[in-house]
Amino acid sequence: MTLMYSLGVNAPLVPIAAHHSPEEVIAHLSSRLETHGNNTTLLLRRADEWRVLGEPSKAANDYEHALKLEAMNPLAYLGLARTRISQKRYRDAIKMAKRGVALVDTPDAQAAFHAIVASAHAEMNNHPSALVAWKAAIDCERPEVDWFLGQARTLNNLGLHPAARDALLAARNRNPSVVLQRAWIDSLILCGDFQIAERQIDAGLQRSHWKSSWLLQRAKLRVARNELILARQDAAAALKEIAIRTTPDVENPLLEQQQHVAQSLVLKLSQAGPISNSSGN
Repeated sequence: MTLMYSLGVNAPLVPIAAHHSPEEVIAHLSSRLETHGNNTTLLLRRADEWRVLGEPSKAANDYEHALKLEAMNPLAYLGLARTRISQKRYRDAIKMAKRGVALVDTPDAQAAFHAIVASAHAEMNNHPSALVAWKAAIDCERPEVDWFLGQARTLNNLGLHPAARDALLAARNRNPSVVLQRAWIDSLILCGDFQIAERQIDAGLQRSHWKSSWLLQRAKLRVARNELILARQDAAAALKEIAIRTTPDVENPLLEQQQHVAQSLVLKLSQAGPISNSSGN
């Protein structure tokens, strides 16, 4: 569900080829603004590109300019609220998001605003308010995966680990995302539901060609069971596979994250004993 569709309004489109860089898009939009004068659609598009470039101050200026032209534009409030989050101006983000909520009238249109409110409260460690906002965000037809994960993190921060586990199971039933499945398995491990977690991990290992993510999850399970040598074997096996899959000079954030987790586990478990030739599978 895209931002524009979630709000039930048309996207601010300009005829720019998809392969152009954000800098090229900004230059094109700036030229059009100089030629045609102030235009909300162009300002919003340029603000979005500034956010992509990591220029929140310039993005905020364009969103605020758009609001001077159209004070009731929900897209401008949404973009400005997200920008304030990136600037760590969490109270301002909440204020902008709440103004945006008031401009739209369906759960689907309001959901993205509620998610911003939830994120801001979570960043300020105001977890009860964050939980209320996450629930409001998820009360739409197609919640984003990150919103389910945010709700679970908030429940865990409140010490409500079984509730987080159950919420992730419900989320997985709504959206069969691998990310949600693995988050649910992590929650099972945290709650001590080791047998259920083991069955899920074994099934994942059996059906997957590349197994590093499942090996790391099994390593976490084995740490929880105090099977430290086996856990280290799994982490080492994951590292070996990651090395095979890694291509020099090609970025792969997922593999890099897995590599960091695996290396940390191997280091942490280095006193557990020697690694045998067995991978522990």
